Amino acid sequence: MPLAPLDENVALIVVDLQVATAPRMEQDTLERVVANTNTLAAAFRASGQPVVIATVSGSLPGRTEMVKAHGVSTVPAGGDELLPSLAKDAADIRIRRAPWSAFADSDLHDQLSRRGVTQVVVTGVATSIGVESTARDAYALGYSVALPADAVMDFRPDVGAAHLAQIVPLLAEVTTTEELIAALGALGH
Repeated sequence: MPLAPLDENVALIVVDLQVATAPRMEQDTLERVVANTNTLAAAFRASGQPVVIATVSGSLPGRTEMVKAHGVSTVPAGGDELLPSLAKDAADIRIRRAPWSAFADSDLHDQLSRRGVTQVVVTGVATSIGVESTARDAYALGYSVALPADAVMDFRPDVGAAHLAQIVPLLAEVTTTEELIAALGALGH
């Protein structure tokens, strides 16, 4: 199904493309995700649409200190530094939070509301964790959501693929970087 036209005010949310997440990712796929995210971010910036860079920092109180399947769930000092290959801009909205979603424990919803944003595009890692949680919260807050399958990835590719096929379509339009670039160009900003 083709991507529906984008809303007039749409933001890009980049989730967890940071130093702490990179070592657990398949590197060729991570390079593709960062490249596609950079392409989208450049197009959003050129059209005057907001770009949000969200990283996970610290940990939540409670039992989050337990060793999970991937090790301790805290972010080490400096782990929230952005990947050097991720393009940044001084005008980007920067969100640092402990919960999985970029909306949780942050003022992101307020910042987007002040800008009149009604739709978000979510990229980054991990599809089944931070990306999906951000898409889920955006959907619950009333945003239209789009997710480019070629600009997200998971620690476990099979789990990420299952989420893209079965869960994400309930929350968002699953699309591609190319379709989003074309739709953004059609806005005429």
